[in-house]
Amino acid sequence: PAGTAMLPLVYAAAFEKGMFPGALVEDSPLDNRAVMIGGTTGILGEWGPENASNRYEGPITARAALAKSKNGAAVRVGTNAGLEAVTQLIHAAGVESKLRPYPATFLGCSVITLAELARAYTIFPNDGRRAPLPHILDRIEDKEGHVVWETERSRQREQVIKPEIAYEVTSCLTDALTQGTGRLAYEKYGLQKFPAAGKTGTAYDFTDALFAGYDSAVTCAVWAGFDKPERIYRGAFGSVIALPVWVDVMNASRASHTPRPFAVPPGLHKVEICSKSGLLATDRCYEDVRSENGDVVKRRTSYFELASDAQTPADPCDVHSDSVRTQLVKKFESSQWPRAALATQKVGDQPLRPRRPAAVRSHVTSFASPFR
Repeated sequence: PAGTAMLPLVYAAAFEKGMFPGALVEDSPLDNRAVMIGGTTGILGEWGPENASNRYEGPITARAALAKSKNGAAVRVGTNAGLEAVTQLIHAAGVESKLRPYPATFLGCSVITLAELARAYTIFPNDGRRAPLPHILDRIEDKEGHVVWETERSRQREQVIKPEIAYEVTSCLTDALTQGTGRLAYEKYGLQKFPAAGKTGTAYDFTDALFAGYDSAVTCAVWAGFDKPERIYRGAFGSVIALPVWVDVMNASRASHTPRPFAVPPGLHKVEICSKSGLLATDRCYEDVRSENGDVVKRRTSYFELASDAQTPADPCDVHSDSVRTQLVKKFESSQWPRAALATQKVGDQPLRPRRPAAVRSHVTSFASPFR
């Protein structure tokens, strides 16, 4: 199972349907039994959140939800896009394995190969186009240098998503490396300063740890786990186990594959959005906050977000206005939310130690971009 490394494909399907990175999504408790993911308390999150504290944040932007790998938000995003639309995009991106027909697929519970995951990620740095299948021989030349055989790559460069959607996902996964679940890449593991994007992956019950990411030249996916699936240990995140390997591979790849900045498609532009509503900011979009010396000051709640013409909200912010925003669901304070078990457990659950030298393995699959 790819675990939460599957989320970028879920958000890509939602962005294709009209959502944009600035749209507000709900990060709050969700019954596992509706997702068919498993779990012990019935609250989505206890089986493998991407952070040790396992705290919900309520309404947040889709950008933040993807960068922080928010499971509850991801299920809601996938549900809005539609299970069929999500699975169709995943297959179009190069995943040939059978996907489970349940919302659990949004969280990567279907079993796929590492090569399929790496190939699926190539649609993001390649302007939405899928890379060809991996192969050993690229071409055969005679002694004069004439090409006598070449792999049929052109037929496999299918356009899976729009270039604008690919860049939006890339911008979110760039945030994942700087301030999301992959931030240890720069803070701890020594990822060099070049344009890169990526996503952690943690599978149900911590049986598999992954990281998949890319720069403009190379896409690489890393998996670590046991030959026979079993829990590595509670809290075995992809950011701890797989990410350091990915960092070493990507740093080494620069010697032969020079990364370039990701190009912004012409169909995208920046729109000023209110972070409290996900709608167009107005001159009223301010909130009261306390300064360091205790004074109450006004702070602008807007920021600039990427959107295409079709994705740009048509309505102005309805939070900072005279109109009353209609709530269709009952709202609870965060203190009233039920809590799942913490992702890490210090007592009674020690890391599983290998019984044989070959018990634990890690695999790396990478693609050099065919469009360089």
